[in-house]
Amino acid sequence: MQRLGGTGAKQGGVVTPAALAPVAIMREDRDYRGSTLTYSAEFDCTLTTADVDYWVELITPEDWNDEIGSFIGGRACWVSLFEYRGWAGASSPFMDIDDELGVLDDESSSIRWS
Repeated sequence: MQRLGGTGAKQGGVVTPAALAPVAIMREDRDYRGSTLTYSAEFDCTLTTADVDYWVELITPEDWNDEIGSFIGGRACWVSLFEYRGWAGASSPFMDIDDELGVLDDESSSIRWS
């Protein structure tokens, strides 16, 4: 499990703590099969995709770089995958679930959540 940091959800101007929960469960193969890599955070994402709530500049552990085949989002987060490190190259739109990544199947190196 990879723990992500973030600014947190605010209620009445105060950051409200929450339990650690998945923002995405990455699967090695399409159709949600194969090994899993789970990214978790303490807060839900905001309700807009105009901002970025969490990010991974380079997917680690190293053996997961260019290995993701499908994913399921969580914590009200939408996921966008990128072909190269640092959010470069081909990318997917923000989605909450995807069973087949098309050109990004086994080609994703960085991630953003919104």
